[in-house]
Parts: sequence; C-alpha cells; structure tokens
Amino acid sequence: MKVRMLTVGMLGLVAMQVAVAECGSYYCEDARILRLVTVANGDVSVKVSGTLSNLDCTLIDSQYITLPSSASRFKEIYANLLAFQLADRPIMVRIDTGSSPCTINYIYSDAP
Repeated sequence: MKVRMLTVGMLGLVAMQVAVAECGSYYCEDARILRLVTVANGDVSVKVSGTLSNLDCTLIDSQYITLPSSASRFKEIYANLLAFQLADRPIMVRIDTGSSPCTINYIYSDAP
C-alpha cells in the first residue's frame, strides 16, 4: 500500500511540472525544442512545440523558425538551443514580428 501511494505521489509531482506550450503573435512560451536542422547556408531551422500558426511571421514549411547565421549573437543563441534541447528544458522564443522567414530575436529558459 505504501509503495503504491508513493508512486502515485511521484506521478503527481511529475505531472505538475509539465507545461503546455503557448504561442502568441510574437512569442512561444514553455515550448520544447522538437527538432534542430542545420542548413547548408549556415542557418538553423528550429521546430518547437506549440501552435506556431499564432506567430506573426512566415514559417518555413509551416513549422520552422529560423536562426540566421548572420544573427549578431548566432553562436550564443545556437549554443543555448543545443543546451536546452539536451536538457529537455522548456524555452521562451521571441521572434521578429512580421519577418519572412520567421526569425528568432532571442530565447531564454528559467531555472527549474
């Protein structure tokens, strides 16, 4: 009986930590990185969870946000994307409103 109650309690804690991604016109919050694609020209295409159609920008293939290799902090943002993906951490992505293709302005993740 004690083992069963402990298992149920632990499942409750795990369920409390799962957040659903929410996308507005200029951001996706509590999003998980589902795929990173490095393109031949050096850009990185990023697929995140959430309703990306809410974003006010032109997605690549209706599902990817772009981190252009020409971005001023490309290496730092790309390193963070890789780290957050490896750690399975939810992120907040801010895009450049009206951009085509849809480009990342900045990202962050809060401490657990």
